[in-house]
Amino acid sequence: MLLMHLLIVSGFGDFHMEIFEKTNSTLNMYLSFYEERTEPKIIGFIISPEPPICDYSLIECDTLKFKKEISYLSPVNIGAPFGLGTYRLYPIIINPLFENKYKKIQIKSLKLKINFSEYNSVEIPLSLAQVYRNLILNYQYNEETKPRGLLIITPNSFYNTVLPLADWKEKKGW
Repeated sequence: MLLMHLLIVSGFGDFHMEIFEKTNSTLNMYLSFYEERTEPKIIGFIISPEPPICDYSLIECDTLKFKKEISYLSPVNIGAPFGLGTYRLYPIIINPLFENKYKKIQIKSLKLKINFSEYNSVEIPLSLAQVYRNLILNYQYNEETKPRGLLIITPNSFYNTVLPLADWKEKKGW
C-alpha cells in the first residue's frame, strides 16, 4: 500500500508546489499545474493523529462547458489514512477538475492552507529519512535524534579492512 502511494506521489512532473510557510501545525503553499489534468493528484502526505483541515483559494482557473460528469465537489480532499508504524499518514489529494455550483472548473493554480494536529515526537528510522522528507509535507527532521558518531575499535592490522564499512556508515548518516 505504501509503495503504491510512493509511486503516485513521485510520478509525473506536471505541477509545481511551493511551501512558503511551515509551522508545527500549519502549512501554507502555492500549487500550479503546467498542463490541464483531469485525474486527481496526490501532492503528499500529512502525518497527524487526526485528519487535517484544508482551506483553499483559487488563484487562476477556467470555467468549462462539456457533458462529462464530474464527481468531485471540492478541489482539495483528504484521503483515508494509512498507518506507518504507530503514525497516521493522510494523503492530500488535489482534484484539478471539479464542480462548484453547477459550474465545471479547471484549476490552473491555487493557494492551500493545511491545519493539522502534531505528534509529540515522530521517530522514523534514519535509513528512510530521505524518502519521508520528500513525501510527508510536514515532516521535520530532528537533529537531536541523529547519532553523534560511530566509534569502531579495531587492531591496526584490520584498519584498512574496516575503513570501507566506516565510510559507508558515514554516508548513510552515522
